[in-house]
Amino acid sequence: AFRGKSANGLYGDCVEELDWSMGEILKALKAADIESNTLVVWTSDNGAVNRNPQQGSNAPYKGWGYGTSEGGMRMPCVMRWPGVVPKGHVCDAVSTTLDFWPTFYGVLGLEFDDALKRDGHDMQSIWFAEAGTDSPYDETGFFYYHMAQLQAVRRGPWKLYLPLEPQPLPNGRKTKEQALQLFNVRDDFSEEQDASAVQPEVVAQLLELAEQARADLGDEGRVGAGQRPAGFVANPTQRVLGSVNGR
Repeated sequence: AFRGKSANGLYGDCVEELDWSMGEILKALKAADIESNTLVVWTSDNGAVNRNPQQGSNAPYKGWGYGTSEGGMRMPCVMRWPGVVPKGHVCDAVSTTLDFWPTFYGVLGLEFDDALKRDGHDMQSIWFAEAGTDSPYDETGFFYYHMAQLQAVRRGPWKLYLPLEPQPLPNGRKTKEQALQLFNVRDDFSEEQDASAVQPEVVAQLLELAEQARADLGDEGRVGAGQRPAGFVANPTQRVLGSVNGR
């Protein structure tokens, strides 16, 4: 029904259908009288990829989807929960899809088993705009992996691209050679001003953080102490974790 509806080919047609689908979901929530008890999250897994002809844009960020530049990794995330998520609020704190699970648990008032390993954080204070709250990744760091290869690390405003040699990928391609570069991606989100020469202490700190990540999460050709095999569920079924106020 949406084929040929946009001026941007199949890509644009799909975007228009997604937009329509989101509207149908919101209308259904309202009709069922549950929109006030429902957190709606809209985001993407990666930036627009580099196609020919070009059909998407990540401006003003650098790079394309499937890469670790800001254009590939920094995605818009729109949330709606009337009375809980402040209308019109904008936040640039680091949060990831890894945080969805622990945050949804927190919203529902559920508690994790202390023995259960989890990678994300409960981000209610960030998502719901509590004053004076910083992202936990400003302290722990955020790690940019391309498949099994650690390519960059960020803490606070600083993002360090690690020096890399080309590596073969399972799909037969190779990663690109990469020089060490440092950017303040809070101010220089287009990643144009390399600050590695004037911020040697920051470089040293992030290199140490990268080594901690390798030791825990692994790197290309290196198994980390905390690395776990990918999960697999045979014959998955739909699950409902819980509800808010019994609804």
